[in-house]
Amino acid sequence: MTRKHKLIVVVLAGALALATGCNEKSAPSSATTSEARTPPQMKMTTPIPPSITTPDFVDTRIGTLKFRDGFPDDPTVQKVYDNLDFIRGIEAFLTAMPGASTEAVRVGFASQGADNNHTVLIMEDLMDSKSLFLTPNTDSIYNMMWLDTKDGPLVIETPPNVLGVIDDHWFQYVTDFGRVGPDKNKGGKFLLLPLATTVRCLRATLSCIQLHMATSSSGADLSKTVAPNLPWKAPRSSPKSIGSRTPKISRR
Repeated sequence: MTRKHKLIVVVLAGALALATGCNEKSAPSSATTSEARTPPQMKMTTPIPPSITTPDFVDTRIGTLKFRDGFPDDPTVQKVYDNLDFIRGIEAFLTAMPGASTEAVRVGFASQGADNNHTVLIMEDLMDSKSLFLTPNTDSIYNMMWLDTKDGPLVIETPPNVLGVIDDHWFQYVTDFGRVGPDKNKGGKFLLLPLATTVRCLRATLSCIQLHMATSSSGADLSKTVAPNLPWKAPRSSPKSIGSRTPKISRR
């Protein structure tokens, strides 16, 4: 074999050895791969149930949410925030619906002149399917009135043998009167207070209780005789609360 041929053989052998080395580095054994993917078992390693881990993909109504090691990617974060905005918009709509409905009732009453705390609307006939009310019955004569306490407290006197209810501007129940009311179907007078006046009455009641307890010379525990059900604390040296129950309303 000539020197030229020997040189070619040496070059080929070197190239073959280089290619073999590259293949060995690019294709590690299965044992090495398994060791790289399996985390080491430490002394304090705690097994975590798969049911409480965050999956990589979650299919939802708003699309597929993607996570990496429990953390959402940017598109997933945006989808969740957009969904929260949508949910809060629905909540705001549903929360405001009773107030919007009552405001429409007020506008309707005002169009008939019942907007002065004195005028009562009396239906001439029984309601039927042509009446533009949401839930009326067809066997009652309706009497309706709009009362506004923005200028101060109001007193209404109800007749006997009626079935009535008072709601606030959010269609929230205030009280019944008549057959199921505190007047026991005999009729009576009802005092309606605006919120500011109600707060002042509560403060005045508390001041009155404090005055009685401060001026009592007998040292008796008036917390059981003056106001047994008020939720605030007794004044002065008494460490006990007067009561933890909801105050009762006396109906006469």
